Amino acid sequence: MIGELDRVRLRKDRPEDGLAAGAEGTVVLVYPGGRDVEVEFLDDDGWTLAVCTIGRDDLLPIVADPKDGRVTAPRSAARPRF
Repeated sequence: MIGELDRVRLRKDRPEDGLAAGAEGTVVLVYPGGRDVEVEFLDDDGWTLAVCTIGRDDLLPIVADPKDGRVTAPRSAARPRF
């Protein structure tokens, strides 16, 4: 399950928000029921690019390996399992 402050990656382009598939952001709000989340996307300088309401099926979770801290996310377009 994706929760608040989790890092996520977009599965598909969101041209209406100026975001491409693969853009990474942080969940800032999980709406009741958990199907939609509010995600903030930042540029390399820390400025907000977009804040969007997105269905969690359109996101991939990014996880840090507890052993070495490397951050990974599935690159597959397959539906994520939460």
